[in-house]
Amino acid sequence: AINKRLLVRRVESKRWRPLESPLVRTNYDGSFQSHTKRSCTRIVVRNSNGFVLGSSTTIYNNIPTVFAAEALACFQAVEMGIGLGFLDAKIEGDALIVVKLNAKKQDGSLISAYIMDSKSISTNYRICIFLHAQRQGNGVAHLLATKCIRKGETTYLLEEVCNLPNLT
Repeated sequence: AINKRLLVRRVESKRWRPLESPLVRTNYDGSFQSHTKRSCTRIVVRNSNGFVLGSSTTIYNNIPTVFAAEALACFQAVEMGIGLGFLDAKIEGDALIVVKLNAKKQDGSLISAYIMDSKSISTNYRICIFLHAQRQGNGVAHLLATKCIRKGETTYLLEEVCNLPNLT
C-alpha cells in the first residue's frame, strides 16, 4: 500500500552523445601528375557554420588517370566522414564523377570500382548527398590538393586545415 503512494523515480546513467546536427559539408579534390602517375587527394569537412571539423591530404602513387584521382578523392571523402562519426553529409567535388555517383547503373569505366565502393560505403550514412561544386565553390580543396602534390606530404588534421603559406 505504501508503494502506491510514493512516487518512485528510476535514475539511470546514460552515456553522453553529441547532439544530432545538420548535414556536414565535405569538399574533396584530387590533383594528378601524369608524368609521375602521382595524385593528391584533399578533403575539408565543415559544419553548417563553416567551422572546419577535419581535413586531410594524401599522396598516392601509380594512379592511372586524372579521373581515377578524382574518384579516389571522392571515395576518401565519403570514408573520412564516416570515420569521424557523421551521420548526415553532403559530399561535394568539382569533377563530373558526381554524375556517375548519382547514376542508377554501372558504366564499366576504369573508375567504376571506385564509384561502386563510394556508393557502397555511403550507405553507412543516414543521409548522403553527392553534389557537383563549381571550381570556385571548391577552391580551398582544389588549391590545397594542387599544392600538396608539389610538397608530397600527407596530413590529417582535426578542426583545422594546414596553413596555406606553408604549402608553397
